Amino acid sequence: GMPGVPSRMLGQISNTYIVAAGVEGMYLIDQHAAHESILYYRLLNQWRAGEPDIQPLLEPFTVELTPQQMDVVAGAQDVLGRYGLLLDSFGSNTSLVRAVPVMSRRVDIAKLVAEALDGFRGDHGISTTHLAVAASIACHSAVRAGQTLSAGEMEALGDALVREGNPPHCPHGRPTVVLFPTGVLDKRFGRS
Repeated sequence: GMPGVPSRMLGQISNTYIVAAGVEGMYLIDQHAAHESILYYRLLNQWRAGEPDIQPLLEPFTVELTPQQMDVVAGAQDVLGRYGLLLDSFGSNTSLVRAVPVMSRRVDIAKLVAEALDGFRGDHGISTTHLAVAASIACHSAVRAGQTLSAGEMEALGDALVREGNPPHCPHGRPTVVLFPTGVLDKRFGRS
């Protein structure tokens, strides 16, 4: 895991990186990669427990599907449902979304479904597929680079990182946190 943990969130750089202080120095947190990794591991835990966090939709949402997505939707329903994305086939190129994962309640549902289905490939084993689906749900539900965060949102992200054991990489393998140790800062300022 990471050496030490960021303890105080100080602010944002270009609405993409969060600057944080910790015992060992200064941390820069990639807000998208960090949030994505937190959501990804949360989804995998829900999968293992068989207890997805579901947000039922009051009105089912209709999504137009491509022929490739139509091909996989029947086989994908079980896996998506285990993550809280409940789809029914409806007509020849349409799907009805009845529920979404709670973490995805503010996202573009059509995009989420398209990406989750695109992550679904019949030629992989089910395990690869379910990880790809978790990664796409997490990616879609995470805060974006370029998004302004309030102090409270930054705190919540820092708390979640610490609580979830500081995942060092997002599902795509990018680092979530980079530490600049105090010793490195001392050198830069001619204190060493």
